[in-house]
Parts: sequence; structure tokens; C-alpha cells
Amino acid sequence: MKRLFAILIVSSAVPALLYAADTYSRIGISLGGTHLVGLNLEYYFYENSIGLNFGSWEFQDLCVSLQLKRYFSSSPVQPYIGIGIWEVMAFSDTGIGYLTLLNFPAGVDWKFSENNYLGLEADLNYALYVTATGGSPSISRPFVFLPGVYYRYQF
Repeated sequence: MKRLFAILIVSSAVPALLYAADTYSRIGISLGGTHLVGLNLEYYFYENSIGLNFGSWEFQDLCVSLQLKRYFSSSPVQPYIGIGIWEVMAFSDTGIGYLTLLNFPAGVDWKFSENNYLGLEADLNYALYVTATGGSPSISRPFVFLPGVYYRYQF
């Protein structure tokens, strides 16, 4: 009986922890970074976040990245660093090319009103794997630096 009571108390506390003040979701748009134009989805929890980004460079490709970030402040201006994986699929008449990269984002997130954020991000990327439709490509520069800006809305 005591175990059941303890389980009930702990299980009733879990929803309160999941929906605490330090957890929320954001959706937004971005220019640059892991794509030229993209859509961002992010879940923020206790100065950490997990984000999923969809975008394109030339609208003949699809860029998808998954990022884990650590924020270093709870003030309106929050610097962060992170790690992620970035996959690019480029479509052409001869087939599909793939590029897989490790992604290291760093930036500053600014909460300029109650639910609105602007940010600057610098992505350092390291190419892991590449295939091309027209032969075997070489990776002459495995490190690629890409700046970006974004707007996100908290809901």
C-alpha cells in the first residue's frame, strides 16, 4: 500500500515538472545556417533545448538538422552552444546526392517581447559523408562555417 501511495505521489508530480515555467516550445523561420530559408521547431527545457530544422538552399534540395543546445543564462539575452547532425539531400535529373555533417551551433538568443525571439547563430560544420550523382566527390574543405539569423515565436 505504501508503494502504491508513493507511486501515485511521484506520478502526479511528473506532469507539473513537464509543464513547469522553464519549459516551452517555439516555432520560427531562419535565414542562413544549415539552409538558406527554413522552418525551426524547438522544445526548450531548463536552459537546454532540442531543435528540428527544415530548409533548402536552392529549392532543389532538402536540409534537415537536429540540434541539442545549452543556454547559459535565463535573462532576455541568452548565449548558447550546441551539437547536432545535419543531412542534405540534393535532387537532380541524374539522382539524389547526400551530405551528412556534424553541426556545432553557437549564438545569442534575444527575447525582445513576451513570446518573441530574435537570434544570431554561427554554425561550424564538419562533413562526415558525401555522395554525388555525377561520380565520387571529394571533400576538399571538411569544415564549413555558416552564419544565420532567426525569428521564433514561443507558444
